[in-house]
Amino acid sequence: MGAAAGRRTAARTDEAIGYAEQALSADPLSPNAHAVLGLTYYYAVRLDDAEAMRRKLLALSPGWLSGQYYLGRILLARGDAQAALEAIRQESSPMWRLTGLALVHHALGQRAESDAALEELRKLDSVGIAYQFAEIHAYRGEIDLAFEWLERAEATNDSGLTDAITNPVMRSLHADPRWAAFVARLRLD
Repeated sequence: MGAAAGRRTAARTDEAIGYAEQALSADPLSPNAHAVLGLTYYYAVRLDDAEAMRRKLLALSPGWLSGQYYLGRILLARGDAQAALEAIRQESSPMWRLTGLALVHHALGQRAESDAALEELRKLDSVGIAYQFAEIHAYRGEIDLAFEWLERAEATNDSGLTDAITNPVMRSLHADPRWAAFVARLRLD
């Protein structure tokens, strides 16, 4: 599993998929193998495969932390914001649920609800989850705020940064000149 995550962060998604598929083949009932492969498919924008893996994961382990959140992210990427909202509302983790709600309410054009979820998230732990704030702001098109939160995430060695390069919600930042400098500092590419 570690090899798959490491390869994904280096933007070698085909190789990462191969490692994750091997891990799943070796242990087809492993919830973790389904989670890693599903997330890798999501980052590779193989959304049908990502959704299938996430649903299998949730069948194997219904209470999987972030299980409903990532299902919601996949559905949101597929353009089904209403289904994404339903999935995210079922997420048991307040941090993942609020992150997802900030994203999906924005997608639905519900700015006040998105802001409210963001404010509730800020009350939880704005230092330890700086990367999630960066994702939300990037998704909402708030580029300067996204970079501010990425810098905070970098300063605290936030583990989410390992996914920054391949994370679809960060793509809105790639054209900004600050992105190349950020990636160079992380040395993930």
